[in-house]
Amino acid sequence: RTGTTVDLIRAVATTVDVVGALTATTLQIDGNTLLGTTTAATGTPRLDLIANAGGSAPHFVGANTTADTTTKAFVVGLRHYTNAEEPSHILGGQVDATTHRVLFGGGRTGHNAATSVEFYTAAGNTTLVGTQRWKVDSAGHFITGGGAYDIGNGAGNNPNDLYLDGDATIGGLVLTAAAASGGSGLRAPHGTAPTSPVDGDIWTTTAGLFARINGSTVGPYTA
Repeated sequence: RTGTTVDLIRAVATTVDVVGALTATTLQIDGNTLLGTTTAATGTPRLDLIANAGGSAPHFVGANTTADTTTKAFVVGLRHYTNAEEPSHILGGQVDATTHRVLFGGGRTGHNAATSVEFYTAAGNTTLVGTQRWKVDSAGHFITGGGAYDIGNGAGNNPNDLYLDGDATIGGLVLTAAAASGGSGLRAPHGTAPTSPVDGDIWTTTAGLFARINGSTVGPYTA
């Protein structure tokens, strides 16, 4: 110990031993922090956690308490754009006596909720950024497809709606709500007749309702 400086770590050959109690409220480490390896992955600064060769996958475990039979919670957050604000919530969880909740983008006090939750994939494992496949926006719209068309289309509609930018195949029975004064249980908006309709197609135009049955177009049905 020299003044207010205390030696806490001692390097011995290939090992590093903690020889004192770490009581500081802040620990600053510049650069990479490597656990279980001496080789940093691409990008810096970073934390690398590597399990022993042949062992199980490493665990990154956290909680707000270690007390037994007690509700526990843990959050991975992001520094807010405004330093004075609480961190932004990325991923968290809570477990109690009967439930285990996984929380994306919010759900815990002390963290700002996300304005959108987005899912990206790519065809290969060397693609940067990737392509947006799903998105839940700030109004609660569940948007699939990734194009700006979806976002513009969904922004002014009921947040309970599901928007699909592309075809959908349903392998089972489709049940809709009964018609009511607010609207029909199933709605086919007016459009243009398909160029090459196939059996089972149903569409409407300003001329009426049409259907394709056994190779022939039936309609229009009008009021």
